[in-house]
Amino acid sequence: MSKLKAYIITDKWFGNYTVTFAETSGQAKANVVNSWDFDCEFIYLRAKRKKDWDKYADSKKIPVAELLKNCWWFECKGCGKQITEDDILSGDAIIIDEERNDFVQGGVICKECAER
Repeated sequence: MSKLKAYIITDKWFGNYTVTFAETSGQAKANVVNSWDFDCEFIYLRAKRKKDWDKYADSKKIPVAELLKNCWWFECKGCGKQITEDDILSGDAIIIDEERNDFVQGGVICKECAER
């Protein structure tokens, strides 16, 4: 069996994205086609390799801090405010340990919600 590789999957029309682990880009697209994030046809999906994230293939979970470093953002668990890496670095938000059903390990919460 080949080693699983990390792929960022996006759709051509709406800019939805996810991360999946597969042996090939075709398998990566097949992993997510017609999921709730990607209600589109296979031919409209794009798979981009993310070699730096191959090390997470065993758990299939990427730490939220790693995603934030790569310009992703997340919603505060308390109020839904958009949180970026800048918010974490400035102390306006913190990373929390949170169980999720997707490819992300952890979550974020803004300073105001954390103090409540």
